[in-house]
Amino acid sequence: MTVTHWRPVVLGLGVALSMLFTLPAAADPSFDCSKAKAPDEVAICANPELARLDSLVAAAYAGYQPSFQSKPKVGKLFLGDRASCGGDTACIAAVQWNALETYGGDAGWVQDFVTRAIAARAEALAGSTASVSTAMPTRPAQCVRTRIKEVTTRFGNPLTEANAGDGIYVAYENGGGVNSYDRGPEFKGVAAGQPAVLCLVTIPRDCPAGDDRGRVYYTLDLATRGAWLTPDSEHSCGGA
Repeated sequence: MTVTHWRPVVLGLGVALSMLFTLPAAADPSFDCSKAKAPDEVAICANPELARLDSLVAAAYAGYQPSFQSKPKVGKLFLGDRASCGGDTACIAAVQWNALETYGGDAGWVQDFVTRAIAARAEALAGSTASVSTAMPTRPAQCVRTRIKEVTTRFGNPLTEANAGDGIYVAYENGGGVNSYDRGPEFKGVAAGQPAVLCLVTIPRDCPAGDDRGRVYYTLDLATRGAWLTPDSEHSCGGA
């Protein structure tokens, strides 16, 4: 997924659980479901949206020209990510969306589909008794409880109305942080100390060696009920 100037998705209270989107046309996945044995394959065959998404990923891969890694290596990495999901449909959807974006595919319904699944997971964790985590999520669709450590502009300055064009940087107590060029209404009232749910959505795979920038996270601020989908850096891997 190439994220150069990522613009966050605005999600208010309850919206994430009731988002409307156009359902994809029915389609078979890229493999024979009668031979599916792996948990991720079984889950794809049992879910029409995941089956359609898998067929889109396969079609996009056919014409894919990688930027930094070999085509087989990138494909293998995404298949490994998908396999690590097991039967977790939200995780599979996130990995497949990432692969589709990386391969240059286009499907307007996919971001809404993935965001809705991740948002539902964040809401579920928000309503649980889970403790605050000291670690970052490491697998797509994995969510953890944390707290906001600091909120500044992208350049490290205090937020003011005069520097709204400088975007926003939100740091978390578990060591993570996300950037946005836009300081939209979803960030209204965000402040240090507020509890939040942080979910990993995508991991870039076609990257130069040692450059792992560009992971995308979903955040649900439990104090303001604002939510945003943003990357961990101003540029994705391989960018400026």
